Amino acid sequence: GEALVYDKVYISKGSLAEGDELIAHASGTIVDKGQVSNVIYWEELRIVNRYGKDVTDNYNITLVDGILTVY
Repeated sequence: GEALVYDKVYISKGSLAEGDELIAHASGTIVDKGQVSNVIYWEELRIVNRYGKDVTDNYNITLVDGILTVY
């Protein structure tokens, strides 16, 4: 009866420049047996430098959705 949620994201290839920070989360939810995509939305993704300036355009980003599974 409790929802499975995993909102964390990570960088699977490459890295950020020193002082830069990834701001993003995944937004899948599942309660019953099955699978759903755990989606990261472009609109909610940013990379900011140590001064808070958006530097997302300095990166080549490929989003890969995760999968949430309840057995």
